Amino acid sequence: MHKIFVLVLVNLSINVCTSAQIFSNQILEADNTIYENGLSNSNGTGQNFFAGNTATGSPRRALIKFNLNIPIPLNNSSIVVTNATITLRLNKSKSSTDVIKIHRMLANWGEGVSNAGGQEGGGVAATQNDATWDCNNYDGVSGCTTSWQNPGGDYVLTPSASTAVGPNLVDYSFTSTQLINDVQNIINGTNQNFGWIIIGDETTTSTANRFASKENAIVAARPRLMIGFNILPITLSSFSGFNHATENTIQWQTAQEINNNYFNLQHSTDAVHFNTIAKINSKGNSAIPQFYFYKHQNVSKGKHYYRLIQTDFDNRSSISNIIELYSFDTPNKFTISPNPVLNNIDVQKLQFMQAQQYSIINSVGALMQTGKIIGSSINVSTLAGGTYYLRVTNQANVVMSASFVKQ
Repeated sequence: MHKIFVLVLVNLSINVCTSAQIFSNQILEADNTIYENGLSNSNGTGQNFFAGNTATGSPRRALIKFNLNIPIPLNNSSIVVTNATITLRLNKSKSSTDVIKIHRMLANWGEGVSNAGGQEGGGVAATQNDATWDCNNYDGVSGCTTSWQNPGGDYVLTPSASTAVGPNLVDYSFTSTQLINDVQNIINGTNQNFGWIIIGDETTTSTANRFASKENAIVAARPRLMIGFNILPITLSSFSGFNHATENTIQWQTAQEINNNYFNLQHSTDAVHFNTIAKINSKGNSAIPQFYFYKHQNVSKGKHYYRLIQTDFDNRSSISNIIELYSFDTPNKFTISPNPVLNNIDVQKLQFMQAQQYSIINSVGALMQTGKIIGSSINVSTLAGGTYYLRVTNQANVVMSASFVKQ
Protein backbone atom coordinates (compact mmCIF):
# COMPACT_ATOMS: atom_id res chain seq x y z
CA MET A 1 0.00 0.00 0.00
CA HIS A 2 1.27 3.46 -0.84
CA LYS A 3 1.87 5.84 2.03
CA ILE A 4 1.19 9.55 2.08
CA PHE A 5 3.15 11.79 4.43
CA VAL A 6 2.26 15.45 4.83
CA LEU A 7 4.20 17.76 7.11
CA VAL A 8 2.38 20.97 7.92
CA LEU A 9 4.81 23.50 9.34
CA VAL A 10 2.35 26.16 10.47
CA ASN A 11 -1.30 26.82 9.74
CA LEU A 12 -1.72 30.49 8.86
CA SER A 13 -4.52 31.67 6.57
CA ILE A 14 -4.71 34.95 4.71
CA ASN A 15 -7.75 36.87 3.63
CA VAL A 16 -7.50 36.20 -0.09
CA CYS A 17 -9.40 32.97 -0.65
CA THR A 18 -10.14 32.91 -4.36
CA SER A 19 -8.15 32.88 -7.57
CA ALA A 20 -10.94 34.64 -9.49
CA GLN A 21 -9.93 37.76 -11.38
CA ILE A 22 -9.29 40.83 -9.22
CA PHE A 23 -9.39 44.42 -10.46
CA SER A 24 -7.28 47.21 -9.02
CA ASN A 25 -7.37 50.91 -9.90
CA GLN A 26 -3.79 52.19 -9.78
CA ILE A 27 -2.93 55.73 -8.68
CA LEU A 28 -1.06 58.08 -11.02
CA GLU A 29 2.23 58.84 -9.31
CA ALA A 30 3.67 61.52 -11.62
CA ASP A 31 2.96 63.33 -14.90
CA ASN A 32 4.53 66.11 -16.92
CA THR A 33 4.66 67.71 -20.37
CA ILE A 34 7.81 68.35 -22.40
CA TYR A 35 7.93 70.97 -25.19
CA GLU A 36 10.21 70.91 -28.23
CA ASN A 37 9.97 74.68 -28.82
CA GLY A 38 10.59 75.39 -25.14
CA LEU A 39 13.58 73.20 -24.38
CA SER A 40 13.66 74.37 -20.76
CA ASN A 41 9.90 74.36 -20.25
CA SER A 42 7.79 71.94 -18.29
CA ASN A 43 4.42 71.66 -16.53
CA GLY A 44 4.94 69.39 -13.54
CA THR A 45 2.00 70.42 -11.37
CA GLY A 46 -0.31 71.86 -14.00
CA GLN A 47 -3.88 70.64 -14.28
CA ASN A 48 -3.29 69.27 -17.78
CA PHE A 49 -0.74 67.66 -20.07
CA PHE A 50 -0.43 67.67 -23.86
CA ALA A 51 0.40 65.39 -26.80
CA GLY A 52 0.62 66.26 -30.49
CA ASN A 53 1.75 69.10 -32.75
CA THR A 54 0.86 72.77 -32.43
CA ALA A 55 -0.29 74.87 -35.39
CA THR A 56 3.36 75.78 -35.99
CA GLY A 57 4.50 72.16 -35.92
CA SER A 58 6.06 72.07 -32.45
CA PRO A 59 5.52 68.74 -30.65
CA ARG A 60 4.38 68.34 -27.06
CA ARG A 61 4.71 64.97 -25.31
CA ALA A 62 3.25 63.85 -22.01
CA LEU A 63 4.91 61.62 -19.41
CA ILE A 64 2.89 59.51 -16.97
CA LYS A 65 3.84 57.02 -14.27
CA PHE A 66 1.49 54.93 -12.12
CA ASN A 67 2.14 53.33 -8.76
CA LEU A 68 2.13 49.60 -9.54
CA ASN A 69 2.32 48.22 -6.02
CA ILE A 70 -0.48 45.65 -5.82
CA PRO A 71 -2.24 46.09 -2.44
CA ILE A 72 -2.37 42.42 -1.43
CA PRO A 73 -0.05 40.51 0.96
CA LEU A 74 1.60 38.33 -1.67
CA ASN A 75 4.90 38.29 -3.47
CA ASN A 76 4.68 39.65 -7.00
CA SER A 77 5.52 36.40 -8.75
CA SER A 78 2.03 35.11 -7.82
CA ILE A 79 0.27 37.80 -9.84
CA VAL A 80 -0.76 37.12 -13.44
CA VAL A 81 -1.96 40.29 -15.18
CA THR A 82 -4.90 39.64 -17.52
CA ASN A 83 -6.06 43.20 -18.28
CA ALA A 84 -4.46 46.64 -18.31
CA THR A 85 -6.29 49.78 -19.42
CA ILE A 86 -5.08 53.38 -19.20
CA THR A 87 -7.91 55.92 -19.35
CA LEU A 88 -7.34 59.62 -20.16
CA ARG A 89 -9.88 62.44 -20.17
CA LEU A 90 -9.62 64.66 -23.27
CA ASN A 91 -10.62 68.19 -22.23
CA LYS A 92 -9.47 70.29 -25.19
CA SER A 93 -9.08 69.28 -28.82
CA LYS A 94 -9.08 70.47 -32.39
CA SER A 95 -12.17 69.51 -34.38
CA SER A 96 -10.56 66.35 -35.69
CA THR A 97 -9.68 62.79 -34.72
CA ASP A 98 -6.02 62.00 -34.02
CA VAL A 99 -4.22 58.80 -33.11
CA ILE A 100 -2.45 58.94 -29.76
CA LYS A 101 0.23 56.35 -28.94
CA ILE A 102 1.63 55.26 -25.59
CA HIS A 103 5.23 53.98 -25.38
CA ARG A 104 7.02 52.42 -22.40
CA MET A 105 9.77 54.66 -21.02
CA LEU A 106 13.35 53.38 -20.80
CA ALA A 107 14.70 56.01 -18.40
CA ASN A 108 13.49 57.69 -15.26
CA TRP A 109 12.26 61.28 -15.32
CA GLY A 110 11.14 63.96 -12.91
CA GLU A 111 8.15 66.04 -11.95
CA GLY A 112 8.98 69.37 -10.30
CA VAL A 113 6.68 72.15 -9.13
CA SER A 114 6.39 73.99 -12.44
CA ASN A 115 2.84 75.15 -13.22
CA ALA A 116 2.11 76.92 -16.51
CA GLY A 117 -1.32 78.20 -15.48
CA GLY A 118 -3.94 79.44 -17.93
CA GLN A 119 -4.35 77.12 -20.91
CA GLU A 120 -0.88 75.64 -20.11
CA GLY A 121 -0.16 74.99 -23.80
CA GLY A 122 3.32 76.52 -23.86
CA GLY A 123 4.50 75.34 -20.47
CA VAL A 124 6.61 77.42 -18.12
CA ALA A 125 10.24 77.55 -17.03
CA ALA A 126 11.16 74.18 -15.56
CA THR A 127 12.01 73.87 -11.89
CA GLN A 128 14.45 71.53 -10.19
CA ASN A 129 13.75 67.84 -10.95
CA ASP A 130 11.36 68.61 -13.82
CA ALA A 131 11.64 66.71 -17.08
CA THR A 132 12.15 68.83 -20.23
CA TRP A 133 12.65 68.07 -23.93
CA ASP A 134 16.43 67.72 -23.38
CA CYS A 135 16.56 66.67 -19.72
CA ASN A 136 14.98 63.80 -17.89
CA ASN A 137 15.93 65.75 -14.78
CA TYR A 138 16.45 69.53 -14.94
CA ASP A 139 18.87 71.18 -12.52
CA GLY A 140 16.54 74.11 -11.83
CA VAL A 141 19.02 76.69 -13.10
CA SER A 142 20.15 76.41 -16.69
CA GLY A 143 20.71 72.80 -17.68
CA CYS A 144 20.31 69.11 -17.03
CA THR A 145 21.18 67.16 -13.93
CA THR A 146 20.77 64.16 -16.27
CA SER A 147 19.95 64.20 -19.98
CA TRP A 148 17.91 61.98 -22.24
CA GLN A 149 20.00 59.92 -24.65
CA ASN A 150 17.55 61.12 -27.28
CA PRO A 151 15.91 64.57 -27.05
CA GLY A 152 12.19 64.18 -26.50
CA GLY A 153 12.56 61.14 -24.23
CA ASP A 154 14.00 57.62 -24.20
CA TYR A 155 11.28 55.09 -24.93
CA VAL A 156 10.50 51.82 -26.71
CA LEU A 157 9.84 52.73 -30.35
CA THR A 158 7.03 50.21 -30.75
CA PRO A 159 3.95 51.63 -29.02
CA SER A 160 2.42 49.70 -26.14
CA ALA A 161 -1.07 50.87 -27.08
CA SER A 162 -2.80 53.43 -29.28
CA THR A 163 -6.26 54.81 -29.85
CA ALA A 164 -8.00 57.52 -31.85
CA VAL A 165 -9.12 60.51 -29.75
CA GLY A 166 -11.29 63.54 -30.41
CA PRO A 167 -13.05 65.62 -31.16
CA ASN A 168 -15.49 64.66 -28.36
CA LEU A 169 -14.29 65.70 -24.90
CA VAL A 170 -14.74 62.36 -23.14
CA ASP A 171 -12.67 59.53 -21.65
CA TYR A 172 -10.46 57.52 -24.04
CA SER A 173 -9.02 54.13 -23.17
CA PHE A 174 -5.73 52.50 -24.18
CA THR A 175 -5.34 48.75 -23.87
CA SER A 176 -3.44 45.97 -25.65
CA THR A 177 -1.55 42.74 -25.07
CA GLN A 178 1.69 44.72 -25.03
CA LEU A 179 0.39 47.06 -22.32
CA ILE A 180 -0.53 43.98 -20.26
CA ASN A 181 3.02 42.69 -20.77
CA ASP A 182 4.43 46.07 -19.71
CA VAL A 183 2.54 45.96 -16.43
CA GLN A 184 3.37 42.28 -15.81
CA ASN A 185 7.09 42.86 -16.38
CA ILE A 186 7.12 45.87 -14.05
CA ILE A 187 5.31 43.94 -11.31
CA ASN A 188 7.69 41.00 -11.75
CA GLY A 189 10.72 43.30 -11.60
CA THR A 190 11.84 42.40 -15.14
CA ASN A 191 11.52 46.07 -16.16
CA GLN A 192 11.79 49.15 -14.00
CA ASN A 193 8.76 51.37 -13.64
CA PHE A 194 9.61 54.49 -15.64
CA GLY A 195 6.04 54.89 -16.84
CA TRP A 196 4.96 55.73 -20.37
CA ILE A 197 5.25 58.63 -22.82
CA ILE A 198 2.16 59.83 -24.71
CA ILE A 199 2.84 60.90 -28.30
CA GLY A 200 0.32 62.37 -30.71
CA ASP A 201 0.44 62.78 -34.48
CA GLU A 202 3.65 64.71 -35.12
CA THR A 203 3.59 64.34 -38.92
CA THR A 204 1.10 67.19 -39.45
CA THR A 205 0.24 70.40 -37.66
CA SER A 206 -2.61 71.27 -35.31
CA THR A 207 -2.87 67.81 -33.73
CA ALA A 208 -2.16 68.81 -30.11
CA ASN A 209 -4.66 67.45 -27.59
CA ARG A 210 -5.00 68.34 -23.94
CA PHE A 211 -5.72 65.78 -21.22
CA ALA A 212 -6.53 66.15 -17.52
CA SER A 213 -3.55 65.50 -15.22
CA LYS A 214 -3.44 64.09 -11.70
CA GLU A 215 -3.76 67.62 -10.34
CA ASN A 216 -6.93 68.35 -12.30
CA ALA A 217 -9.73 69.85 -10.22
CA ILE A 218 -12.17 67.27 -11.60
CA VAL A 219 -11.18 64.13 -9.72
CA ALA A 220 -13.10 61.81 -12.05
CA ALA A 221 -11.16 63.21 -15.02
CA ARG A 222 -7.74 62.28 -13.69
CA PRO A 223 -5.76 59.51 -15.46
CA ARG A 224 -6.24 56.00 -14.19
CA LEU A 225 -4.81 52.57 -14.84
CA MET A 226 -7.14 49.65 -14.24
CA ILE A 227 -5.38 46.30 -13.80
CA GLY A 228 -7.13 42.94 -13.86
CA PHE A 229 -5.14 40.03 -12.50
CA ASN A 230 -5.32 36.51 -11.18
CA ILE A 231 -3.43 35.18 -8.19
CA LEU A 232 -1.75 31.87 -8.85
CA PRO A 233 -3.07 29.28 -6.38
CA ILE A 234 0.46 28.28 -5.36
CA THR A 235 4.05 29.32 -5.65
CA LEU A 236 6.00 26.06 -5.95
CA SER A 237 9.47 26.73 -4.55
CA SER A 238 10.90 23.20 -4.92
CA PHE A 239 10.07 19.80 -6.41
CA SER A 240 12.59 16.96 -6.06
CA GLY A 241 13.07 13.36 -4.98
CA PHE A 242 15.53 10.65 -4.04
CA ASN A 243 15.77 6.88 -4.23
CA HIS A 244 16.35 4.33 -1.47
CA ALA A 245 16.41 0.75 -2.74
CA THR A 246 12.98 0.08 -4.29
CA GLU A 247 11.38 3.21 -2.86
CA ASN A 248 11.35 6.71 -4.39
CA THR A 249 10.60 9.64 -2.08
CA ILE A 250 9.08 12.65 -3.85
CA GLN A 251 9.05 15.97 -2.00
CA TRP A 252 7.89 19.48 -2.76
CA GLN A 253 7.45 22.78 -1.00
CA THR A 254 5.10 25.69 -1.64
CA ALA A 255 6.06 29.24 -0.73
CA GLN A 256 2.38 30.18 -0.43
CA GLU A 257 -1.02 28.78 -1.34
CA ILE A 258 -4.13 30.60 -2.48
CA ASN A 259 -7.37 28.66 -3.00
CA ASN A 260 -5.30 25.50 -3.50
CA ASN A 261 -7.38 22.29 -3.38
CA TYR A 262 -5.12 19.29 -4.02
CA PHE A 263 -2.13 17.83 -5.86
CA ASN A 264 -2.11 14.84 -8.17
CA LEU A 265 1.32 13.22 -8.20
CA GLN A 266 1.90 11.49 -11.52
CA HIS A 267 4.44 8.84 -12.51
CA SER A 268 5.89 7.66 -15.81
CA THR A 269 8.65 5.38 -17.03
CA ASP A 270 9.04 7.07 -20.42
CA ALA A 271 8.44 10.79 -19.55
CA VAL A 272 5.53 10.79 -22.02
CA HIS A 273 2.69 8.70 -20.59
CA PHE A 274 1.86 9.65 -16.98
CA ASN A 275 -0.50 8.03 -14.50
CA THR A 276 -1.72 9.50 -11.21
CA ILE A 277 -0.34 7.53 -8.26
CA ALA A 278 -1.54 9.78 -5.41
CA LYS A 279 -3.99 12.56 -4.69
CA ILE A 280 -2.73 14.74 -1.85
CA ASN A 281 -4.89 17.42 -0.25
CA SER A 282 -3.25 20.78 0.27
CA LYS A 283 -3.61 23.46 2.93
CA GLY A 284 -5.91 25.61 0.76
CA ASN A 285 -4.69 29.04 1.88
CA SER A 286 -1.32 29.73 3.46
CA ALA A 287 1.06 32.67 3.37
CA ILE A 288 4.01 30.63 4.63
CA PRO A 289 5.92 27.61 3.24
CA GLN A 290 4.26 24.19 3.35
CA PHE A 291 6.14 20.92 2.85
CA TYR A 292 4.79 17.70 1.31
CA PHE A 293 6.26 14.32 0.43
CA TYR A 294 5.14 10.94 -0.82
CA LYS A 295 6.85 7.53 -0.80
CA HIS A 296 6.43 5.58 -4.02
CA GLN A 297 7.12 1.99 -3.00
CA ASN A 298 8.02 -1.19 -4.89
CA VAL A 299 9.35 0.62 -7.92
CA SER A 300 11.23 -1.32 -10.58
CA LYS A 301 14.88 -0.85 -11.42
CA GLY A 302 15.53 1.94 -13.90
CA LYS A 303 14.45 5.48 -14.63
CA HIS A 304 11.27 6.97 -13.19
CA TYR A 305 9.69 10.34 -13.95
CA TYR A 306 7.36 12.40 -11.77
CA ARG A 307 5.29 15.56 -12.12
CA LEU A 308 2.67 17.42 -10.08
CA ILE A 309 -0.73 18.61 -11.26
CA GLN A 310 -2.07 21.27 -8.93
CA THR A 311 -5.82 21.99 -8.89
CA ASP A 312 -7.50 24.89 -7.12
CA PHE A 313 -11.06 25.13 -5.81
CA ASP A 314 -12.17 26.67 -9.11
CA ASN A 315 -11.00 23.48 -10.89
CA ARG A 316 -8.19 25.26 -12.69
CA SER A 317 -4.97 23.27 -12.92
CA SER A 318 -1.27 23.80 -13.55
CA ILE A 319 1.49 21.27 -14.25
CA SER A 320 4.96 21.31 -12.71
CA ASN A 321 8.25 20.47 -14.35
CA ILE A 322 9.25 16.79 -14.63
CA ILE A 323 11.88 15.28 -12.32
CA GLU A 324 13.83 12.09 -13.00
CA LEU A 325 14.96 9.42 -10.51
CA TYR A 326 16.86 6.17 -10.95
CA SER A 327 15.81 3.21 -8.82
CA PHE A 328 17.98 0.23 -7.86
CA ASP A 329 16.89 -3.35 -7.26
CA THR A 330 19.35 -3.75 -4.37
CA PRO A 331 19.19 -1.93 -1.03
CA ASN A 332 22.48 -0.02 -1.39
CA LYS A 333 25.39 0.49 -3.72
CA PHE A 334 27.47 1.50 -0.71
CA THR A 335 27.46 0.87 3.03
CA ILE A 336 27.64 3.11 6.08
CA SER A 337 29.37 2.24 9.33
CA PRO A 338 29.08 2.50 12.21
CA ASN A 339 25.32 2.51 12.15
CA PRO A 340 24.01 3.91 14.52
CA VAL A 341 26.68 6.62 14.54
CA LEU A 342 27.75 9.25 17.06
CA ASN A 343 30.25 11.53 15.30
CA ASN A 344 31.64 10.21 11.99
CA ILE A 345 30.26 7.81 9.43
CA ASP A 346 32.52 5.80 7.16
CA VAL A 347 31.23 5.43 3.61
CA GLN A 348 32.44 2.10 2.21
CA LYS A 349 32.47 0.64 -1.34
CA LEU A 350 32.36 4.19 -2.67
CA GLN A 351 35.92 4.69 -3.92
CA PHE A 352 34.86 5.65 -7.44
CA MET A 353 32.66 8.42 -6.04
CA GLN A 354 35.13 10.10 -3.75
CA ALA A 355 35.12 13.89 -3.94
CA GLN A 356 31.54 13.73 -5.21
CA GLN A 357 28.80 15.90 -3.73
CA TYR A 358 26.66 14.39 -0.99
CA SER A 359 23.59 15.52 0.91
CA ILE A 360 21.98 14.33 4.11
CA ILE A 361 18.17 14.36 4.32
CA ASN A 362 16.15 13.89 7.50
CA SER A 363 13.14 11.59 7.89
CA VAL A 364 10.70 14.22 6.60
CA GLY A 365 12.76 15.07 3.52
CA ALA A 366 14.42 18.29 4.71
CA LEU A 367 18.02 18.96 3.65
CA MET A 368 20.26 18.98 6.73
CA GLN A 369 23.85 18.88 5.47
CA THR A 370 25.80 18.98 2.20
CA GLY A 371 29.42 18.65 1.19
CA LYS A 372 31.94 16.62 -0.79
CA ILE A 373 33.13 13.15 0.17
CA ILE A 374 36.85 13.39 0.81
CA GLY A 375 38.37 10.03 1.65
CA SER A 376 35.51 8.03 3.13
CA SER A 377 34.53 9.89 6.33
CA ILE A 378 31.71 12.38 6.89
CA ASN A 379 31.29 14.25 10.17
CA VAL A 380 27.69 14.18 11.37
CA SER A 381 28.26 15.25 14.95
CA THR A 382 26.06 18.35 14.61
CA LEU A 383 22.98 16.37 13.58
CA ALA A 384 20.25 15.73 16.12
CA GLY A 385 19.36 12.17 16.96
CA GLY A 386 17.17 10.39 14.41
CA THR A 387 17.04 8.60 11.06
CA TYR A 388 18.74 10.15 8.02
CA TYR A 389 19.41 9.36 4.36
CA LEU A 390 22.81 9.91 2.81
CA ARG A 391 22.46 10.74 -0.89
CA VAL A 392 25.40 10.63 -3.30
CA THR A 393 25.70 10.95 -7.07
CA ASN A 394 27.94 8.73 -9.17
CA GLN A 395 29.80 9.63 -12.34
CA ALA A 396 26.71 8.83 -14.42
CA ASN A 397 24.68 11.36 -12.36
CA VAL A 398 22.70 8.53 -10.75
CA VAL A 399 21.54 9.41 -7.23
CA MET A 400 21.85 6.63 -4.63
CA SER A 401 20.86 6.63 -1.00
CA ALA A 402 21.54 4.72 2.20
CA SER A 403 20.04 5.28 5.63
CA PHE A 404 21.71 5.66 9.00
CA VAL A 405 20.69 6.44 12.56
CA LYS A 406 22.32 9.31 14.45
CA GLN A 407 22.57 8.72 18.21
